[in-house]
Amino acid sequence: MDNRVKEFSYGKAGISLSIIPATIIFLIPLVFLIKIVVDLITYLYAWIIGSPASLMTMAESIGGSIVGMGICLFMLPLPLVLLNQYNTIQVVEKGLKITTFGPFLFWKFIPWKDIVGIEKATRVDRWGQTTWVIKVKKLTPWHQYLGKFYGFGDCPIILLTSDMEDREQLVELIKQNCPTVKSVTP
Repeated sequence: MDNRVKEFSYGKAGISLSIIPATIIFLIPLVFLIKIVVDLITYLYAWIIGSPASLMTMAESIGGSIVGMGICLFMLPLPLVLLNQYNTIQVVEKGLKITTFGPFLFWKFIPWKDIVGIEKATRVDRWGQTTWVIKVKKLTPWHQYLGKFYGFGDCPIILLTSDMEDREQLVELIKQNCPTVKSVTP
Protein backbone atom coordinates (compact mmCIF):
# COMPACT_ATOMS: atom_id res chain seq x y z
CA MET A 1 0.00 0.00 0.00
CA ASP A 2 1.26 3.50 -0.72
CA ASN A 3 1.90 5.90 2.16
CA ARG A 4 -1.02 8.17 1.39
CA VAL A 5 -3.93 8.29 3.82
CA LYS A 6 -7.26 7.44 2.23
CA GLU A 7 -10.30 8.75 4.08
CA PHE A 8 -13.83 7.38 3.87
CA SER A 9 -16.70 9.25 5.50
CA TYR A 10 -20.44 9.60 5.51
CA GLY A 11 -20.25 13.21 4.32
CA LYS A 12 -23.48 15.18 4.66
CA ALA A 13 -25.42 12.01 5.50
CA GLY A 14 -23.24 11.50 8.58
CA ILE A 15 -23.87 15.05 9.71
CA SER A 16 -27.61 14.90 9.19
CA LEU A 17 -27.93 11.43 10.72
CA SER A 18 -25.66 11.87 13.74
CA ILE A 19 -24.39 15.32 14.66
CA ILE A 20 -27.61 17.32 14.29
CA PRO A 21 -29.87 14.91 16.25
CA ALA A 22 -27.16 14.39 18.88
CA THR A 23 -26.85 18.14 19.42
CA ILE A 24 -30.60 18.56 19.76
CA ILE A 25 -30.85 15.69 22.25
CA PHE A 26 -27.95 17.12 24.24
CA LEU A 27 -29.56 20.58 24.43
CA ILE A 28 -32.99 19.44 25.70
CA PRO A 29 -31.83 18.85 29.35
CA LEU A 30 -30.17 22.27 29.22
CA VAL A 31 -33.56 23.85 28.46
CA PHE A 32 -35.09 22.15 31.51
CA LEU A 33 -32.18 23.33 33.67
CA ILE A 34 -32.64 26.91 32.49
CA LYS A 35 -36.37 26.69 33.26
CA ILE A 36 -35.63 25.48 36.81
CA VAL A 37 -33.21 28.37 37.40
CA VAL A 38 -35.67 30.93 36.00
CA ASP A 39 -38.49 29.51 38.19
CA LEU A 40 -36.29 29.67 41.29
CA ILE A 41 -35.28 33.27 40.55
CA THR A 42 -38.92 34.23 39.91
CA TYR A 43 -40.13 32.72 43.19
CA LEU A 44 -37.19 34.15 45.13
CA TYR A 45 -37.90 37.62 43.73
CA ALA A 46 -41.60 37.32 44.62
CA TRP A 47 -40.66 36.32 48.15
CA ILE A 48 -38.18 39.25 48.51
CA ILE A 49 -40.69 41.91 47.41
CA GLY A 50 -43.28 40.54 49.80
CA SER A 51 -45.73 38.76 47.53
CA PRO A 52 -44.67 35.15 47.83
CA ALA A 53 -46.22 32.81 45.34
CA SER A 54 -47.96 29.73 46.52
CA LEU A 55 -45.51 27.10 47.71
CA MET A 56 -47.59 24.47 45.93
CA THR A 57 -47.40 26.35 42.60
CA MET A 58 -43.64 26.66 42.95
CA ALA A 59 -43.25 22.96 43.79
CA GLU A 60 -45.39 21.90 40.82
CA SER A 61 -43.49 24.07 38.38
CA ILE A 62 -40.02 23.12 39.54
CA GLY A 63 -41.00 19.47 40.14
CA GLY A 64 -42.22 19.10 36.57
CA SER A 65 -38.99 20.57 35.26
CA ILE A 66 -36.89 18.27 37.44
CA VAL A 67 -38.80 15.20 36.21
CA GLY A 68 -38.40 16.33 32.59
CA MET A 69 -34.70 16.97 33.08
CA GLY A 70 -34.30 13.56 34.75
CA ILE A 71 -35.88 11.82 31.78
CA CYS A 72 -33.60 13.74 29.43
CA LEU A 73 -30.51 12.90 31.50
CA PHE A 74 -31.48 9.23 31.22
CA MET A 75 -31.36 9.71 27.42
CA LEU A 76 -28.00 11.52 27.55
CA PRO A 77 -25.98 8.55 26.19
CA LEU A 78 -28.09 8.62 23.01
CA PRO A 79 -25.99 11.37 21.37
CA LEU A 80 -22.86 9.22 21.81
CA VAL A 81 -24.69 6.32 20.21
CA LEU A 82 -25.64 8.47 17.22
CA LEU A 83 -22.17 9.97 16.90
CA ASN A 84 -20.46 6.56 17.02
CA GLN A 85 -22.82 5.07 14.43
CA TYR A 86 -21.30 6.89 11.44
CA ASN A 87 -17.52 6.71 11.78
CA THR A 88 -15.04 8.39 9.48
CA ILE A 89 -12.40 5.82 8.58
CA GLN A 90 -8.85 6.46 7.39
CA VAL A 91 -6.79 3.72 5.79
CA VAL A 92 -3.13 4.16 6.75
CA GLU A 93 -0.14 1.95 6.11
CA LYS A 94 -0.39 -0.05 9.34
CA GLY A 95 -4.17 -0.27 9.76
CA LEU A 96 -7.33 1.77 10.14
CA LYS A 97 -8.02 4.94 12.07
CA ILE A 98 -11.65 5.59 12.96
CA THR A 99 -13.35 8.49 14.66
CA THR A 100 -15.02 7.69 17.95
CA PHE A 101 -16.78 9.92 20.41
CA GLY A 102 -16.54 9.80 24.17
CA PRO A 103 -16.29 12.99 26.12
CA PHE A 104 -14.73 14.38 22.92
CA LEU A 105 -13.88 13.29 19.37
CA PHE A 106 -10.75 11.20 18.99
CA TRP A 107 -9.17 8.86 16.46
CA LYS A 108 -8.79 5.21 17.41
CA PHE A 109 -6.08 3.24 15.61
CA ILE A 110 -6.82 -0.39 14.69
CA PRO A 111 -3.80 -2.33 13.37
CA TRP A 112 -4.39 -4.77 10.52
CA LYS A 113 -3.74 -7.70 12.88
CA ASP A 114 -6.66 -6.61 15.11
CA ILE A 115 -9.19 -6.83 12.29
CA VAL A 116 -10.98 -10.13 12.77
CA GLY A 117 -12.84 -10.06 9.48
CA ILE A 118 -15.11 -8.22 7.11
CA GLU A 119 -18.44 -9.54 5.90
CA LYS A 120 -21.94 -8.64 4.88
CA ALA A 121 -24.46 -8.22 7.66
CA THR A 122 -27.78 -10.03 7.55
CA ARG A 123 -29.55 -6.68 8.00
CA VAL A 124 -29.74 -4.06 5.29
CA ASP A 125 -29.32 -0.31 5.74
CA ARG A 126 -32.09 2.29 5.56
CA TRP A 127 -31.99 2.21 1.74
CA GLY A 128 -32.35 -1.58 1.56
CA GLN A 129 -28.68 -1.93 0.53
CA THR A 130 -26.12 -4.37 1.89
CA THR A 131 -24.38 -3.35 5.11
CA TRP A 132 -20.75 -4.38 5.40
CA VAL A 133 -19.35 -5.11 8.86
CA ILE A 134 -15.71 -4.80 9.92
CA LYS A 135 -15.15 -7.09 12.91
CA VAL A 136 -12.34 -6.00 15.24
CA LYS A 137 -10.79 -7.32 18.46
CA LYS A 138 -11.36 -4.21 20.58
CA LEU A 139 -13.20 -0.91 20.26
CA THR A 140 -15.75 1.13 22.23
CA PRO A 141 -18.62 -0.36 24.27
CA TRP A 142 -21.01 1.03 21.67
CA HIS A 143 -19.29 -0.92 18.89
CA GLN A 144 -19.44 -4.04 21.05
CA TYR A 145 -23.19 -3.48 21.50
CA LEU A 146 -23.51 -3.15 17.72
CA GLY A 147 -21.79 -6.52 17.39
CA LYS A 148 -24.40 -8.12 19.63
CA PHE A 149 -27.25 -6.32 17.86
CA TYR A 150 -26.09 -7.50 14.44
CA GLY A 151 -25.55 -11.08 15.64
CA PHE A 152 -21.75 -11.16 15.97
CA GLY A 153 -21.69 -11.89 19.72
CA ASP A 154 -19.17 -9.96 21.80
CA CYS A 155 -17.10 -8.95 18.76
CA PRO A 156 -17.08 -5.16 18.27
CA ILE A 157 -18.01 -4.10 14.74
CA ILE A 158 -17.87 -1.05 12.51
CA LEU A 159 -20.80 -0.61 10.16
CA LEU A 160 -20.32 0.41 6.55
CA THR A 161 -23.72 1.40 5.14
CA SER A 162 -24.42 2.58 1.62
CA ASP A 163 -24.40 6.17 2.90
CA MET A 164 -20.59 5.96 3.16
CA GLU A 165 -18.81 7.52 0.22
CA ASP A 166 -16.65 5.01 -1.76
CA ARG A 167 -17.57 2.17 0.59
CA GLU A 168 -16.69 -0.60 -1.88
CA GLN A 169 -13.18 0.85 -2.31
CA LEU A 170 -12.72 0.72 1.49
CA VAL A 171 -13.83 -2.93 1.55
CA GLU A 172 -11.31 -3.77 -1.18
CA LEU A 173 -8.48 -1.92 0.61
CA ILE A 174 -9.19 -3.87 3.80
CA LYS A 175 -9.19 -7.15 1.88
CA GLN A 176 -5.87 -6.27 0.23
CA ASN A 177 -4.09 -5.18 3.42
CA CYS A 178 -5.46 -7.46 6.11
CA PRO A 179 -4.29 -11.08 5.96
CA THR A 180 -7.26 -12.32 8.02
CA VAL A 181 -9.87 -11.18 5.49
CA LYS A 182 -8.33 -11.93 2.07
CA SER A 183 -10.60 -14.92 1.54
CA VAL A 184 -13.83 -12.98 2.07
CA THR A 185 -15.91 -12.59 -1.08
CA PRO A 186 -18.51 -9.88 -1.69
